[in-house]
Amino acid sequence: MLSLYEASHLAFEGEETLDEAKVFTTEHLRKLNSCVYPQLKEKVDRALELPSHWRCPRLDVKWYIEQYEKQGNFEPMLLQLAKLDFNNVQSIQLEVLKRMTR
Repeated sequence: MLSLYEASHLAFEGEETLDEAKVFTTEHLRKLNSCVYPQLKEKVDRALELPSHWRCPRLDVKWYIEQYEKQGNFEPMLLQLAKLDFNNVQSIQLEVLKRMTR
């Protein structure tokens, strides 16, 4: 249902089916949100706040890293690489910002 909710935000103007799906999924996700697993509840809350494709993916990385750390069943080496990549990109962006402000 969360995927349908996210997809319904990709509708073009006048696509009534996806508009109805957006209303339906929003209503039901709010109702069901109190009785789902905590990790899924956080994802639903975040999606209801702002759909994922409206967010800047690069800024969302830190949130996803934290989520996977909480789950504990994620490949540690892959998580380590994600953190390394995040820190590397952040370092590059900081350097660019320093140069721009000079």
